[in-house]
Amino acid sequence: MTVAATRAGTFSIRSLPPGLDYLAVAVDGLPPGDYREPEVLAALRPLARPLRVDAGGHHTLSLDAIPWPLR
Repeated sequence: MTVAATRAGTFSIRSLPPGLDYLAVAVDGLPPGDYREPEVLAALRPLARPLRVDAGGHHTLSLDAIPWPLR
């Protein structure tokens, strides 16, 4: 799933099922659709932040954008 940040740098996701663990990463310059590529996911996974979504919860997560391509 991809989400674009607002000009203020915030984003919101409302459709994640609760009770699951997710990984979140902010990437600047990744071409649309490339996030589905296995080699891209493998490169980003170690840089991602874990997030567990609880039912009815409101979560805040701060992410620094990683420039793409990785160096």
